[in-house]
Amino acid sequence: MDPRTTQQLQLLDEQDSYIQSRADAMQNIEATIVELGSIFQQLAHMVKEQEDTIQR
Repeated sequence: MDPRTTQQLQLLDEQDSYIQSRADAMQNIEATIVELGSIFQQLAHMVKEQEDTIQR
């Protein structure tokens, strides 16, 4: 195999690896944002429950 072809294939593999790692990182960020949203929803629910208790 031509050395340039080998180098090009290696570069493509490295680019694929980099792109995959970026995609994985983005999925982790998305999952963290979804989890954070859930925490804020739970907090809002707890605050609402306290509001009802305080007003009595």
